[in-house]
Amino acid sequence: TDVRITHSVAGRGGSSFYGGAPGGHGGAIYNAATITGYRVTFDENSAGDGGESPHGDYARGGSGGAIYNEAGATLILYAATFAGNTHGYRIGLGNAVYTLGDAMFRSSTFLFNGGPSAAIAANGAGAVYLSTTIMADAPGCENFGVANLWDLGFNLATRGGECGLSTAWGSILNA
Repeated sequence: TDVRITHSVAGRGGSSFYGGAPGGHGGAIYNAATITGYRVTFDENSAGDGGESPHGDYARGGSGGAIYNEAGATLILYAATFAGNTHGYRIGLGNAVYTLGDAMFRSSTFLFNGGPSAAIAANGAGAVYLSTTIMADAPGCENFGVANLWDLGFNLATRGGECGLSTAWGSILNA
């Protein structure tokens, strides 16, 4: 069956006299274990905005507009669609997905995920695997640290070289 998760918002960071608290991670899902999904649509989800103090100091926004994948966690999605998701306001990362663990996307689509950050932000020692996936967001991926980005072949990307994609594996770049 199809699953659609839409318009979910992670908590906004609190405000206090001494400064704001960071926004919540994972607008739709915060994964700390293993998730496998098939034909799941994530649309219009958002990580939480950072809180503020009366002095105008702002805390960092939450990361992972649709999904936050914790270190040591595993995320496996087949035929997933990510559209219109955003990280939290004020320096959140990963409009669709922020991953510290392993993540695999097969036959999936990323489009119209907003904000200055990439659709997928990878950080930490995990690996991101892409296979027969459409990356219509620009930029498609950002790698902060030692994460490995793997092209398993036959992907389509609007910008070349991102997400570790290569024409050597049948992927089409700059489409």
